[in-house]
Amino acid sequence: MNTQRAIIKGHIADLKPKKIELAGRIAANLRAVKNTLAASTVTSIEQLDIEGAAVHLSEAASLKAEYLETCGKIAALESELE
Repeated sequence: MNTQRAIIKGHIADLKPKKIELAGRIAANLRAVKNTLAASTVTSIEQLDIEGAAVHLSEAASLKAEYLETCGKIAALESELE
């Protein structure tokens, strides 16, 4: 039984850095969108990179799905340890 617990803890340890990396990538994409929106107060519509902001927002959404999946895997593994 201790071997199985060690394997589960190993899987959790492998997933936690991925969770942190995904959270950082999501935050970076959201900062890019926020910067575009902030620039909209002083930049003409013609010069705004709305398409670029949309790409960042789309990437953040897909990363969020992966983040939530990773969180779910971690939670399931942690519940096995209880």
